[in-house]
Amino acid sequence: MSSAEWSPDGSELAFVSNRGDHGFIGIYNPRASSIRFLSPSADRDVAPRWSADGKRIAFIRLFNISDTFSMDRERFQPWAIFVADARTGDAKQIWHSGDQDNDSYPQNVGDFWQWVAGDRLLFPSEKDGWMHLYSISAEGGALTALTPGDFEVENVALPPDKSFVVFSTNKSDIDRRHLWSIKVDGGAPRQITAGESIEMYPALFDNGRRVAFFHSTARDPFMPFTANIDGSNLKPLAPQTLPRDFPSAQLVVPEQVIYKAADGLEIHGQLFKPKNASAKMPALVFMHGGPMRQMLLGWHYMYYYHNSYAMNQYLASRGYMVL
Repeated sequence: MSSAEWSPDGSELAFVSNRGDHGFIGIYNPRASSIRFLSPSADRDVAPRWSADGKRIAFIRLFNISDTFSMDRERFQPWAIFVADARTGDAKQIWHSGDQDNDSYPQNVGDFWQWVAGDRLLFPSEKDGWMHLYSISAEGGALTALTPGDFEVENVALPPDKSFVVFSTNKSDIDRRHLWSIKVDGGAPRQITAGESIEMYPALFDNGRRVAFFHSTARDPFMPFTANIDGSNLKPLAPQTLPRDFPSAQLVVPEQVIYKAADGLEIHGQLFKPKNASAKMPALVFMHGGPMRQMLLGWHYMYYYHNSYAMNQYLASRGYMVL
C-alpha cells in the first residue's frame, strides 16, 4: 500500500494497492472494515486525490505497454487522468497524453497534481519539451496551458482557496530562478520576485497574502525570506542564522557565458574571474554531470551544486579563472 490520503471528512482512506505489473486505487472504510476499488484494470493506477466535497477521486492511470528498453532512451510511458465516483467506483477518463516521448508521464508529480478552484485539476507535463503546469475541468474538455514558453517550472504552492498557483521558474531569466503566480483557470502570469537573485521553494501563508521562500544571490547563500504576494516588502526571515564570518564580500559575481555545441545548441556556462584577473593566469574548466540539471549565476538550491558553486568561488579566490 502507498500514497494513502484521507477523505476531507476523515471517514475513508484512499490508497494505491501495488500488484507488481499493475495497481489499483482502493478506498478503505474503517467503520465498515471494507475496501472497494475504483474501476480496476490491468494498468497501473497511482496518485489518488479527493475532491473538496469527498464525492470524487481523481487519479492517474499509467498504461501498460510493450516496449523495448534502451539504456540511451527512457521507456515511453503514456498516461491519463481519470475521475471516479468515490461511492460507486465508476471512473471516467477526462484527459489522455500524446504519443511522443515528451508526452511520457513526468516523475515526482507531488504538489503539481491536485484539485484546485473551479472544480479543476492541476497537473504537470513535459509535452512541449519543458516542465509546465496545465489545468482542466474535472468534467473534461479543453486543456488550459498555464505556463507556456521556453522555461521550466520547478516548485509550486497554492493558497487555501487554491485559486492561483505560485511557482518557481527560470522564465525571463534562464540562468536564475524567480517566483511567479498564475490563476488556475489561466490568464496572464504575474512576476513576484526579480533581479540578480534566486528564489525557490515557495510556501504561502497569511491566507495567501504572503509568501515564504528561499533566496540567494551570487554572494549570499540560500536563506529564508518573506514577501507580500505582489513581491513588495521583501525581507529576510532569520538573518542572524548566517555566520558573521561568512565571506560574502570576498566572493565574485560569475558572468554568463553562452557558446554553441557542435550541433548548434546553445550551452550556458558561468565564468568566475578572480578579483585581480590578469591577461595571463591559470584557468580551469569545471565539469559536472546531468543534462537535466543547471548551474546558476548564484548560490544553487541543490546540495551538490551548492557545494560545486562554493568550490568554484574557492578556486577563484586562489587566483584561478574558472569556467
